[in-house]
Amino acid sequence: MEAAEGVLHQEADWMREPEIDDEPVRNGDAAFELDQFPRDPQWIPEWMATKAAAHQKVREVRERRRQRGRERRAGKEAEVAQAAGNGAGEPGSGRVGRSGDE
Repeated sequence: MEAAEGVLHQEADWMREPEIDDEPVRNGDAAFELDQFPRDPQWIPEWMATKAAAHQKVREVRERRRQRGRERRAGKEAEVAQAAGNGAGEPGSGRVGRSGDE
């Protein structure tokens, strides 16, 4: 930096990965930055694009896992509902139907 005639001149490498508190920027941080402050692709540093893409893969894996869990739970709920609705009151079913007299 130079300060002459009341003007401050600074040069910075805006495309370089920042070093803040001696900790590297995490993939999720890069993705969050791009989500909150979108920019033209030409202004996205290569390191940021790489980290954001890696985080997107993690997001997709998590979403697929959640979807499988939702499908599994829906299948189990359907089985329980089907079991509860079938066979009530039939001889040999082991289930007793309820009458309105009780």
